[in-house]
Amino acid sequence: METDVLGERRCRPVNITVRLPMRTSHRKAEKLEEAIDRQSKVAEYAAEKIRSLPKTTWGGRNTTLNHILRNHFPDNNGLHYTHFLYKVGYHVSDIYNNWMEDGFPGKAPDFSYIDYISLCNCGSAELKFEENNGEWGVEIPLLKDQENDWFKLRTGEYQEELLSKHEIKDNTKIVKKNGRFELHQPVEIPEKDLDYSPDVKIGVDFNFDRLAVTATVKDGELLDTEFYDEGDRLRHYRDKMREKRSSLQDTGKGKLIEELLDKEDRFIRHILHNISRDIVDQAEQYDKPVIVIEDTDIQEMRSQVNDFNKNQFKTSINRWPVARLKNFIKYKAEKQGIRVEEANPEYTSQKCYKCGKKGKRPYRGNQQRFYCQSCDRNIDADLNAARNIASIN
Repeated sequence: METDVLGERRCRPVNITVRLPMRTSHRKAEKLEEAIDRQSKVAEYAAEKIRSLPKTTWGGRNTTLNHILRNHFPDNNGLHYTHFLYKVGYHVSDIYNNWMEDGFPGKAPDFSYIDYISLCNCGSAELKFEENNGEWGVEIPLLKDQENDWFKLRTGEYQEELLSKHEIKDNTKIVKKNGRFELHQPVEIPEKDLDYSPDVKIGVDFNFDRLAVTATVKDGELLDTEFYDEGDRLRHYRDKMREKRSSLQDTGKGKLIEELLDKEDRFIRHILHNISRDIVDQAEQYDKPVIVIEDTDIQEMRSQVNDFNKNQFKTSINRWPVARLKNFIKYKAEKQGIRVEEANPEYTSQKCYKCGKKGKRPYRGNQQRFYCQSCDRNIDADLNAARNIASIN
C-alpha cells in the first residue's frame, strides 16, 4: 500500500492514454480519411444487424455478430489489422448495450459518422515507435497490400518518457479532431512508478438538489464549471413512481410493480450515465487531467441533512444514487485512461476556497450561498466545495 494526501490506494498497474498529434501530408491524410470511411461502413452494417440479434450474441471473437461481419467483409474491407472486425463489432455492441441500460433514450445510436480508426497493436500489425534525429514517429500498417506508413509525432518529454519506458498496450486509436489527427496510445505503468503531476484538476462535489457540481482548475485559476441540476427532477420522479407502486400493493399486480421498478431504474441510469459521460468529456479536453471526487458515503451525507429536515429526507438519502454516479465516473474515466482520485471531503463545504477560513452558508431563495467574512467572498456554496476538492494536492 502507498499513502498520499488523498488517502491509501493499492499498488496496481495504471493505464494511461498518451495523446500524440500526428504530422500528416496531404496523401497520408487522405489514406487516414479512407480508413475512417471504411470503418464507418463496417460499424453501420454491424449496427443494422445487431438490432435483430439476441444480446448474448453481440460480443466476443466467435459470436454471431462477428461471424456475420467476417462473412460480409471477407477481406477485412481492405483494412490491414488482424482483429479489426472484432474491434468494430465490440465497439458497436458496447454502445448499444449502454443505450439499452440508459432506457433507450431518443433515437438509436448512429454510426454514419465515425471520427477514429481502431488499430490492433499486435502480431504483424504491431506498431513501431522510434526516435529518429530527435523526432518521434510511428510506423502504422494501415491498409492491405500497401507499404506501412511512417507518421511523425509531436511529443514532449512527458510523452517520450511514457513511450520509451513503459509497456505499450493494445486498443490504439487514430482520432480526427478539428481537422487534425491524433494517435491515442494506451501504456501500462506500475502505480509505484507513476509520477503523475496533472496540469488540470476537475473537482466534483455531490449534492441532493444538484447531483454534481464540477470545478475545472489549473494553477488555482477556474477554467470551467458545470451544474447538474437533476436532483429535484430525480426526487420528484421517484416520489411519483413510489405513489404508483403503493396504489398497486394490495391489487396482486406484482409484475406491474416490478415493471415500474425497472422503469425507475432505467430513468436513473440514463441521468447518471449522461452526467458521468459529460464529466469525463470535460477531462478529455486536457493533456494531463485528474478527476477528484469526494470520498464520502451515505452516512456522511445523511449527517449533512439531519440538522434541517431529517424526516423529509430520510427515505431519499437511503436511496440516493451517489455511489452509482461515482462508479460510472470511475468506469468511464478508466476507459479513456483518465485518472480518478478520491479526496477527503472534510471541511470542503465549510471553508473558503480562496483563503481557507470558515464561512457561512445562507440561503437566497432556494439557492445556498457561501459567504466568507475574512475575504468578503460571496459564491455558490456547491461551487465553493467543488473548488476546494479540486485544490487538494
